[in-house]
Amino acid sequence: EYLIPVEHSPLAKKVQDRHVIQLIAHMRLIETIHGLRPPYGLLVLGPEARSVKIKNTEEKQQWLDSLLGEMRGIINGAEAKPAPAYYKCRSCDSRANCSYSAFKGEKPPAEERS
Repeated sequence: EYLIPVEHSPLAKKVQDRHVIQLIAHMRLIETIHGLRPPYGLLVLGPEARSVKIKNTEEKQQWLDSLLGEMRGIINGAEAKPAPAYYKCRSCDSRANCSYSAFKGEKPPAEERS
């Protein structure tokens, strides 16, 4: 009755926001094209092919709408604001020259470590 999208991330070890939002976008496309909203999608992670069910909730659709709104704003001239993360910046080759880098050599605040 429904088309259920499957997103395969063979190198991923855990569910990341980027995986979830891509799956939510696929569910939106399916709904737009076929007229039926998939109740969930599946993320298949890692070499073990661990399957994780992601529910297609109204909150997740609102999250997609907010991201799409941000993207449209940037296209229309709004400033693109980076959201650096300590653990990503710490391995980046450009961190020494990046004014947005979250890596300053010390451990991040507790809220960023979780």
